[in-house]
Parts: sequence; C-alpha cells; structure tokens
Amino acid sequence: IDELAHFGNIESERSSMAKAVCQFINERRTVMRSIEVIYYLHDSNSLESSVGMDGYNQLVQQLHGHLDSEGRVGALEDVSDIHSITASIICALQKTKALLVFEIQAVKLHLMEFLSSVLSDTITKVLVVSPSKIDF
Repeated sequence: IDELAHFGNIESERSSMAKAVCQFINERRTVMRSIEVIYYLHDSNSLESSVGMDGYNQLVQQLHGHLDSEGRVGALEDVSDIHSITASIICALQKTKALLVFEIQAVKLHLMEFLSSVLSDTITKVLVVSPSKIDF
C-alpha cells in the first residue's frame, strides 16, 4: 500500500467521501483504465456484531453475491464454508480491474487477512471506510 489516509471525524463524513470517490471514478472509467467495476460493501450490522466473524462473513458473502450476479463466480454449494468462498472471490478478482469499497465499523483479523490476499494476489484496489484506525 503506497499511502493510507484517515479522514473525517464522523461517520457521515467518511461515507460521503467514500461515495464521492466511487462516483468520481465511475464517471471517469473510460479514461481511468485501472478500474472497470466498483463493489461497495456496507456492514449493516451493529458495532457489536460487525466486529467479529459474523460481520466478516456478511461482507464476504455480499461480495460473492455481486460476483455471482455478474457470472464471475459460481453459486455457493456451502454458504458456511468461508474459506471456499474467499478462495472463489480471490480467483475471480485476479484479472478483474475492480475497486472494493468496505464501509465497516471495525477491521478485525479475518478481514485484514482477506484484504491482504486481495491486494497481494489480484489487481484489485481497496478502499476501507471505518471509524477505527486501520493498521496494515
């Protein structure tokens, strides 16, 4: 990661900035060749449930659902096998010029490991919007 920025003191400022970045990129996709698709993933759970594995599973399944609707991955055989789901996502993103935007309450170990795999094994870019500090 070349640079990490922390901006906004309240959730609405962070969300607005992330949405503005996505809109900016989306409007310029014909000239910004490094991003062809944007996946905006929002953790809709409360803070208490989003910081653990349930929030991570929700985000991963949400991303898999987007990729499935586009035909980039197959349907899930076992929705509880999170390792197979993440492997399928990584495989689908390897040649996808995508921007993954995660709007979440907290970044925990499972999500950090997943983001690390995305950044190291794919050409996908990542933007994380969170009130907590992110330490990569």
